[in-house]
Amino acid sequence: MSIDVASHVLLPEPKLAFHPDRPSEREIHPLRGLLRFGPHSATLVPGPIRVATIAPFGESHRLYVFMKELKASYPPTERRDYLPAWPGFARVFGVHMGAAGGRCHVELAQQLEAEFRGSPTPHVPLAEALIRAIQSLEAHARRLTSYSYTSLIAGREGMSVALTKISISTIT
Repeated sequence: MSIDVASHVLLPEPKLAFHPDRPSEREIHPLRGLLRFGPHSATLVPGPIRVATIAPFGESHRLYVFMKELKASYPPTERRDYLPAWPGFARVFGVHMGAAGGRCHVELAQQLEAEFRGSPTPHVPLAEALIRAIQSLEAHARRLTSYSYTSLIAGREGMSVALTKISISTIT
């Protein structure tokens, strides 16, 4: 008995939804959709967004440069037929973004990399350091009545970039 099975199936690229209640606001291309309709969560994120950072030792400057680049506009330098110009964070997301206050930027300890490399379970010291950093950010933020911050962790030597948004409101 022989069964012929196609070697592959070509599926159309799905359209992304840009509004929870308006199904007509869909687009295949993520940036074009953001430019036409704004983000899906536009009504959920009040501005401005204040960004808190957690970075490996000596890498904070890279995050500040990255944040500055996100705010600027850029023409595409590759795949020009696919990529539209980047008009800047505020234009794309409809909200301004900037660095949070001074105590909202944590640099991980210099010895963490040695601990990370010397551990049979490198995720453990890394996770513990990240938890301590987040706890220090949360301790500072508890003094505020309402805050929203985003943590960026810079990539370095095989460590990837991570973006985590934490929003907390307190009543005092």
